[in-house]
Amino acid sequence: MNNQHHKKKRNSDFRRRNDEEYSEIVEEFETRDSRRVRAWESNKYFYAFAYFLFFIPLFLEDTRRSRFYVNQGIMVWLWLILGNVALYYIGFIPGMEMFNPTAQWIFSGIIIFLALYGFIATLMDRRDVRLPVIGWIDIVK
Repeated sequence: MNNQHHKKKRNSDFRRRNDEEYSEIVEEFETRDSRRVRAWESNKYFYAFAYFLFFIPLFLEDTRRSRFYVNQGIMVWLWLILGNVALYYIGFIPGMEMFNPTAQWIFSGIIIFLALYGFIATLMDRRDVRLPVIGWIDIVK
């Protein structure tokens, strides 16, 4: 009988611990996943804008994720510039000068669509989605 009374007293002492003490203990115990989630939430807008201005994540801390979004932004810009330059010079081929402006507009539209896809996917918390066709190259390691 004495042991049962002692157990009840222990449980009641444990329950008396106030909520503030408990929340302090929980706040001190921060897991790696919670740090990642907090870092993602605070930086996801910078990552999203990296598809248009690739140097923005360079101002954040150097992590694998920031390098990923820098690479994605660089690939958007490289494909946009190099593709339009290539299409410009293809326009000098006899018979192609009429289709050249249309091809440049279509190519630029596709690349801008891919950049918007990455932008929206990042804002919708779909983390680290590689762009189709152009996102497979890593320049910044």
